[in-house]
Amino acid sequence: MYVMRLLSHADRPRIDALLTARTLWDQQHQRPHHGQNPALLSQLADSHQSAQVIGMEEDGQLVGMLTLMVREPGLVGWTAEERQEEALSVTTAIAHPAQHDQHLARIASLWLADYIARLPGPPIWVRSAVRESRLALYLKDVCGWQLVRGARDPDGHRSYRLQLRAQIRPGLPHLVASDAELAAPLADLESVSVSDAPARPDLLPR
Repeated sequence: MYVMRLLSHADRPRIDALLTARTLWDQQHQRPHHGQNPALLSQLADSHQSAQVIGMEEDGQLVGMLTLMVREPGLVGWTAEERQEEALSVTTAIAHPAQHDQHLARIASLWLADYIARLPGPPIWVRSAVRESRLALYLKDVCGWQLVRGARDPDGHRSYRLQLRAQIRPGLPHLVASDAELAAPLADLESVSVSDAPARPDLLPR
């Protein structure tokens, strides 16, 4: 069974090992990589405020992680009407390359849809952006995300906006458990803003 739980600075050795393994895998497969990802590491101290850095564990081993953030109202690539909808953003998602064939992106997507559906409110969507068209299609066709549109990031690169609707999955706890700490909701969606950098998942190897 997989377990989702908040990560903290106490988890840095395991996080560093995961990031190192993923960077090496990306380099070997000539894929973009972001090294130790200082933005992600800085968010470890911000859990339950504007961000949650969530680890995915299997048998006590950290096999993946993602950052779930309060949606920035001015996030590029979304219309004015879409920005009025309650939504959270996934800004980073990383899996250990040893889990390449375990379809962690599919499992994490099911969990995300269920998790945000149980938050107070709840938010309607979890949103993200990816730069690879192949990855965008995988998230749409296999993981249940809606491919909304392509857009240009502030640095000029093209990326694809995706969203996943909140949906309670009654049978999911048999596959993925959530640590009790995650029951505490993120901060009030109306009162917190985050960086205006576009969401850029490194997303999970398939």
